[in-house]
Amino acid sequence: GLEAVGRAIGMEGRAKHNDAAAADPDGATDTFFGLNFFAPNINIVRDVRWGRGQETFGEDPFLSGALGKAAIKGMQWDNGTGTPLVVATAKHFFAYNLESDFAVGGDNSQYRLEADFDVSVADLRQTYLPAFQSAVAPLDAGGAAARSVMCSYNSVNGVPACAHPMLESTLRQEMGFDGFVVSDCGAIQWMGPWDGMGGHNYTSNLTESAATGVSAGTDLCW
Repeated sequence: GLEAVGRAIGMEGRAKHNDAAAADPDGATDTFFGLNFFAPNINIVRDVRWGRGQETFGEDPFLSGALGKAAIKGMQWDNGTGTPLVVATAKHFFAYNLESDFAVGGDNSQYRLEADFDVSVADLRQTYLPAFQSAVAPLDAGGAAARSVMCSYNSVNGVPACAHPMLESTLRQEMGFDGFVVSDCGAIQWMGPWDGMGGHNYTSNLTESAATGVSAGTDLCW
């Protein structure tokens, strides 16, 4: 099943990492030979025009959670040693399923960098959060204990995902996540003023953006 696929991915990743580390005098590895895998994508497909539906497990929150959990458990298999093959990063937290605004007649290919989604509590609870619960909850609570989560580009109800209080209140305190949060590429930057490509105008400069993200619970800026 998918857990076996995840384990195969983890074993191949670990082998490539070991080979690269052994070939370097200092045991260092270059990009793409590390052990932090930015997968699986457990976002929910709400519109097939998104363009990234093939990365996900589809439109069903329960199915996405079950398949994401299996993939993560396989990738992070530790054979009883406590050291996982690789680190699985469940992404993108949260309410993220849009890149451009083409589907609604726009012309912005990077609309995600400024998009603010008005999401009800019911939609969050029923649609967008269940898969993350399955991905990050501890093993003894029925989850996959993903060791990393990626926060997304978009804002949710006026607050950028990588600065959102739900990183702490929901992801860590409620769901029991005990790993590290990494931003999507440039997401911290685009909390700030419009820069010609994107921006939420939530902060005034990059320093404030970084401080806001860290304070909210984003541990690493990618």
